[in-house]
Amino acid sequence: MVLRIAAVAYGCLMINLNATAQEREVSELIQNLRDSSVATRTQAVDDLAAKGTPAVDRLFNTMLDADEERSTRRLCAKVLLAMHSSQDKKLRATLVEYLRKHEIQKFPHATSELKALRSRILGDIYVKQRVAIQKLTKLGCSISSGRQNLLVINTENFRGTIQQFKYIVAIKSPIALKICLGKRHELFQFLPQLNLTSIELMEHESFAGENLSADLQKKLCKAMESLCRSQSLKQLIARSTSVDDQMLQWIGNLKNLESVVFGTGVTDVTLARVGKLKKLRSIDFHNCNRINGSGFSAFDENKLVTVLSLYYCGMKTENLKYLSKFPNLNRLTLHQKCTNSDVREICHLPKISMLTIDNTYVNDKVFESLTKMKQLRSLAISESAITDRSVPKINAMKKLEHFSIGYTFLSQKGFDAIHATKHLISQDFDFYQPLTPKSIDVIHELVDRDIGIGVGLKSEITLSLYGEHNCDLANVDLGQLDIETVYVRQKLNPKSLDVIMKLDRETIILIASAEITEKTISRLRKRFYRVSIIRKASK
Repeated sequence: MVLRIAAVAYGCLMINLNATAQEREVSELIQNLRDSSVATRTQAVDDLAAKGTPAVDRLFNTMLDADEERSTRRLCAKVLLAMHSSQDKKLRATLVEYLRKHEIQKFPHATSELKALRSRILGDIYVKQRVAIQKLTKLGCSISSGRQNLLVINTENFRGTIQQFKYIVAIKSPIALKICLGKRHELFQFLPQLNLTSIELMEHESFAGENLSADLQKKLCKAMESLCRSQSLKQLIARSTSVDDQMLQWIGNLKNLESVVFGTGVTDVTLARVGKLKKLRSIDFHNCNRINGSGFSAFDENKLVTVLSLYYCGMKTENLKYLSKFPNLNRLTLHQKCTNSDVREICHLPKISMLTIDNTYVNDKVFESLTKMKQLRSLAISESAITDRSVPKINAMKKLEHFSIGYTFLSQKGFDAIHATKHLISQDFDFYQPLTPKSIDVIHELVDRDIGIGVGLKSEITLSLYGEHNCDLANVDLGQLDIETVYVRQKLNPKSLDVIMKLDRETIILIASAEITEKTISRLRKRFYRVSIIRKASK
């Protein structure tokens, strides 16, 4: 064991000695280049060019040194050009990579040398790229310039053949690609050859992502396998309903992926796979109602993730505990079905500075948790049962810089009280129709009983009887509220049912619980014009 450790140490020492010797030799050759006369200059250039890759870094640094003599910088450029004439493909690739990294604008003192070098080495590449862009544009591709030399290419209207699409391989600039998965999946075979940094998988209007044939499913999987071989990809946007767990089975191969956006087709299986991506910074699940958050259990601690959006997801409260694996998370969105219990689970996250909770079941009690979030600077709440009771706690959140609230039960007086708070830099209020003192009392009663009540985008009131609590409507005068929809997600006791039966006949009843009997449904249908069953009722 001791001999093995000694051998490894000796090997490391020899590597360091060799590297040091190479650096010393390159330094001597560059000094010879500075001191060379006209007669010996050609030999000095050839000697440096023969050193290959180890000399490239020093040559670039010398050429970009503002204190270096102009003649020496020109000679360094000449050496690099001589290297590019070499048959060593790896050396030529290294030169191209260095030239792409060094923007001319950043080194005005070396502008002429860099321009000459770029025009000679990258000239052919950029000529081919311009020709490719012109041909693809004629074939229907929309191509525009983005930030940091990024080319945004939209292939939705591409009308060429597979071979004509191959022109895109000549484009060496970073590419943000928009491509229709179902319409032109055969084009994906070229993606691993591109300098692809971002891709958005669109769904053509003529292509239905549901009920795919076995043959088409196989082709789409093959297309996604090609995409997952792209090692330069940093952003994947896949809101298409066609993109499901099966197609994303290779997503773990995208080692450099930093941002993901998924749609309705994925489940916690894909979420668990995403947990293996170590460079991930932003996670966005959009309308992923089949995700309950259990996939987060597969994540290791990731200090890079700062943005998480769970928009219309089916997150379970017990799975929110896994968000502690993102210690630097600062932007969080919880949309729909979020409850007071959910916010209690996330209030301990230390760096949350921006929080959005929209279309939720939260009420005034949520501020018991929100006031514990000491780093919170931006808060957005809408379509929730927030009343004037919350005003003192909102005003007590001293670090809050931006506050957006809409479609709640705050009165004009409550709005004015918040507006008078000086520490709020900006506010965004949407007003609800005025409430009477009696209706406010009813709302407070519902909030105290943890019964979900909210305001929709058209000022409609929705009553949500969900399964987290044993909702009891006994002795509540719902007639004081203009309730448009009652969303039943748990069994109703007789007194609660009697209260609901007193509502206006135009009230919409949505039944989403198997515990509601056929007898109860029959009674509701006799009273109300619109009764919809979302889940099958019990006998």
